[in-house]
Amino acid sequence: MAYESQASKDLDEINVVQFLKAIQINDPSLIEVSQSRFESLVEQYMNHDKAKSTVLEKRRDHYRDKIFLVKACLFILSIHVADREMMEVLNENGYQITQDTYFQDIERIMDEIGFEQMKLDEVENAMPKKPIKKRKDSEKINIFDILTSVSTGLELSLDFNKMVVTEFLSYKSALARKISKMEEQSKKLKNNKRHGK
Repeated sequence: MAYESQASKDLDEINVVQFLKAIQINDPSLIEVSQSRFESLVEQYMNHDKAKSTVLEKRRDHYRDKIFLVKACLFILSIHVADREMMEVLNENGYQITQDTYFQDIERIMDEIGFEQMKLDEVENAMPKKPIKKRKDSEKINIFDILTSVSTGLELSLDFNKMVVTEFLSYKSALARKISKMEEQSKKLKNNKRHGK
């Protein structure tokens, strides 16, 4: 089927739900464009988030590494009580353990790592999704889960059935900015706690 009249269709005219479904199953007919126009639109979509993706990938890697390191230190400290090296590593990463409140400190740090895990999850949800080639039905990603994670992260009720792709990309950018602001606030709180403010 030829879609000559839709050749100029752009991301600010295409419904985000239909677009993501088209990407998911690699079917340009869902948005009524030719295969070459579809590939161009997917490229535009991916390029829009390329720079942000790099920043988000770095944040994701930072959180993953930090969570792994702190959990490993806590595991070692649960076996070898008061291991100086592990306590120093935790201290270098902003987590204090004292002899007087040793076990309470470990519990507190585990709670704080839970918060870091939540931030990691938000960063991963904000990352651009790559086009998905053919998948088995059991492996399909629910598009509304992706869209809802953006809506939930922004604490907004969004009608994705009426939203165009460029509008969705703006909301994703807003979510990334919100995550950055949360990170800054978290760092300030940690610094204030360390300095007794």
